[in-house]
Amino acid sequence: MDIGIQNVCTWNLYGPAETTIACTFHLVHIAADKKNIAIGAPLPNYKCTILDEFSQLAAIDQGGELLVGGVGVFAGYLGRNDLTTKSLVEVDDEIFYRTGDLVRMDSNGLLHYQGRKDYQIKLHGQRIELGEIERCLLNTSISACVVIKWDDDHLIAYVQTSDINAQQLREHCQSQLPLHMIPSIFVVLEKLPLNPNGKIDRKLLPCPSSYFSNPLQLNYYTNNLQVKKPHDEIQITLHTLWCDMFQQKQISIDTNIFTIGGHSLILMQLYHRYQTIFHLEPKHLSINDLFQYPTIIHHSQFIHQAINIEKHFQDCWSPLHLIQAPASFSQERIFLDEQIRFSPKSNNVIYAIPLLFRVASVNSHISITRIHHALQFIIMKHSILRTALHIDTNGIIMQHCLNVNINNDDIKPYGFSIINLHDDRDCDIDKTITEIMNHCDLFDLEKGRVIHCHILRQYHSDDNLSFKNDDLLTNGDLILFNIHHSAFDGVSTLIFLRDFSLAYETDCSLSLDGDALQYIDYSVYEHQMNMTLSSDFWYSQMKGYNLECQLSLPTDRQRSSNDPRSGFASVAQISFDDQISTAFLNYASAYKVTPFQLGLATFYAFLFKLTHGQNDLCITCLNANRYKSELENMIGMFVATLPYRIQLDSHWLFDELVTHVRDKSPASDAQARIWLDEQIHFNSDKSLIAIYNMPFVYRLCPGHTLSIQQLTQALQLVVRKHESLRTSLFFDKEKNQLMQRIIDFNDNTNKLFEFIESNFETHDELDLIMYNEKRNFQLFDLAQGLVFRCHILHHTPISSNDLVCDKDAIIFNFHHALFDFPSMDVFLHDLNQAYNTGQLIIDDNSLLRYLDYAMIEQQMPMTAPSMFWLDTLHCCNLDQSLPLPFDRYRLSDEHRTGRGIFFSFDFGEDLSHDFLSYSSSQRNSIDKHSN
Repeated sequence: MDIGIQNVCTWNLYGPAETTIACTFHLVHIAADKKNIAIGAPLPNYKCTILDEFSQLAAIDQGGELLVGGVGVFAGYLGRNDLTTKSLVEVDDEIFYRTGDLVRMDSNGLLHYQGRKDYQIKLHGQRIELGEIERCLLNTSISACVVIKWDDDHLIAYVQTSDINAQQLREHCQSQLPLHMIPSIFVVLEKLPLNPNGKIDRKLLPCPSSYFSNPLQLNYYTNNLQVKKPHDEIQITLHTLWCDMFQQKQISIDTNIFTIGGHSLILMQLYHRYQTIFHLEPKHLSINDLFQYPTIIHHSQFIHQAINIEKHFQDCWSPLHLIQAPASFSQERIFLDEQIRFSPKSNNVIYAIPLLFRVASVNSHISITRIHHALQFIIMKHSILRTALHIDTNGIIMQHCLNVNINNDDIKPYGFSIINLHDDRDCDIDKTITEIMNHCDLFDLEKGRVIHCHILRQYHSDDNLSFKNDDLLTNGDLILFNIHHSAFDGVSTLIFLRDFSLAYETDCSLSLDGDALQYIDYSVYEHQMNMTLSSDFWYSQMKGYNLECQLSLPTDRQRSSNDPRSGFASVAQISFDDQISTAFLNYASAYKVTPFQLGLATFYAFLFKLTHGQNDLCITCLNANRYKSELENMIGMFVATLPYRIQLDSHWLFDELVTHVRDKSPASDAQARIWLDEQIHFNSDKSLIAIYNMPFVYRLCPGHTLSIQQLTQALQLVVRKHESLRTSLFFDKEKNQLMQRIIDFNDNTNKLFEFIESNFETHDELDLIMYNEKRNFQLFDLAQGLVFRCHILHHTPISSNDLVCDKDAIIFNFHHALFDFPSMDVFLHDLNQAYNTGQLIIDDNSLLRYLDYAMIEQQMPMTAPSMFWLDTLHCCNLDQSLPLPFDRYRLSDEHRTGRGIFFSFDFGEDLSHDFLSYSSSQRNSIDKHSN
């Protein structure tokens, strides 16, 4: 045997797992060990004994079974005393393991492996008991069987039966045995060959090579000799790959790979070839699926599915409707920190986010029952508030969404308690709240209990109320929500309060959106991202920084050495007066830095002086980390902490420090945003938010009112007159042109415009509604001609007198494709006439429609205007931005995000008079001077 190894020392180690992997060793001699390599001599503290078939010590060069004794011999098989008794034997008061391997010892004392005593084999590195496979097969209706190893790569099963076929036997083995123990070929015989003693004669079994010679013959178990050819591009690619690998001209796409000579190593090769050819991520294509369904047609289906998944992850995030998935990185961080650093009986204040509210109205009618129902509604809507975290058997932290409708308090995924505060006890409310938050049973992540609501009711001795019968809260009562940080962050607070208030006001009458994106969906998408570039970036940023080093800051008290994670911290707030604020902003503008960068540089300088010249500083800042519009209204733990590191030069001037921070720190912020933007493959042709919504907000003068019914009728008249407000846009494939179609006013099947009413109480709620009107692209449907909507916002719950008062607001919202700013004057003029008179004059014969203008525009020659503008803009670099001072860095593709800056100037009476006088003297329009 030519080993082909030169100038190296090669050791041959031998040993079964029962002897702790290795028990003999041998230094291979390249020149001498040409025909056979010995397994060598025992390792130190091991003994080897060879027993012949009569359990006597074997002589030199006589074969026998190898027994191994010594320190590495195992104690036995767990729960299998019968196997332990067969495997361990006592020789001269010492325990030896019967390996079942046949060996001989040469005159030099070296052991040589000769085979197995039983039918145990090794296949592709896996130790297999053939008897175990045979016992599995005998559990079917077959009468006899034998399994052999053939050609070093295959298991062949010979079975004696007349009422079961090979496919059924394969499916039975797949359900009972590991993949590497499933035979490649099942040879069904009417009768197995026997020797004169009545035992199976293995030498007379049919040669397996005949079953690998003809691809048609390999489908014998299907009783179908017809070759099925590939149909699509993926199947054609796989078919070519299989034919090349097996050197066949034709393979049916329903042929099992194991029936044509395939084995586990070939499947592994195919698996990697699939990934290379189709550019697939390992997480999207499972090797187990390829083993379970080893045909071209099945493999093509898995590849097609993997391609769709990858395309799905690249294009958009949509609900996956999962109840179990790996935890997000933020959940993992908090869960592990809590499991490792804190005992189950320690306080929960570290990761508790408290929300405390006091009933301030004397005449409030806040119902405890409705609070409870609203809480259940919010928990049902946001599945993260009923999500359990646990570590599975593979060591992966998993999240599991629970059902909120559970009557058992022990497993209910939330807590709701009522505490009565009396004069003679619990007078100190702060003490009571602290005791609540420090209670060890406040949360239970493994049971999904991440939110707890406490109602704190104050009882006075002169009150005649009974807590048992009174469902209403009174002035001074408290509502305390405690939410675990693994399911909640600061941004989630506004979302929680908005949804909770809406659920309370409507008494949970609103329906739940079953197709809403949930936090568990975000976790799945987060794990699909390639973090390599991000990890490399942060490693490079923090390279060489001593994370264990603490700044030598002056202290006013001794640090607690035994409680480094107590949750106690100092918060300092610095307020600037008007003079300093103005100087601060002027400096930022002059040096072209953002206020955040200037504040960061100032803090660096402050720490540098406070630490007496420590020059390697790192400051961490919180990042909301909600980098996609789908995450803006989702409750969950998204917040990330970004490190801002700087290595100061003690000779720098402050201006130089600011310049250095300007050039370095934005890279960290850009890495957190732009990199994540790249991971979701931002498409510049698709806006992240709507940029064609045109909302106009109006409020009435004090004391004035509007009739909603009269306003609705007036709007109908305006929409009837102006056909552009009921015009649909669609693409005609035959004409290859964008077309418009006027929706018939009398067509009851189509809604001409949307008229909705809602209410608000605070300016924040009004701003949130306005934000939705401006940014939500789903408000309009161009294909259906729904391009206009009227939104009535009542400052108090909708009144019964059908009026809009001066505290209310009206939003008229239009799609920009069929409306512009000058159109608003026409719209208001006609709306005012229709409201006051109840009619609107429409002259179909003389009124020029927007549709008519579109037809005329198509026929207009555009050569002259094109030449004019090309000449005007000939030397203009349209891609170059003006070098204007700025207060933040421009994001990539910001021109498609809808974020813009608007300026308005108040000239005052004197300047306005001079402006108009100059315009009049020059005989120019105001617009010309404005430009």
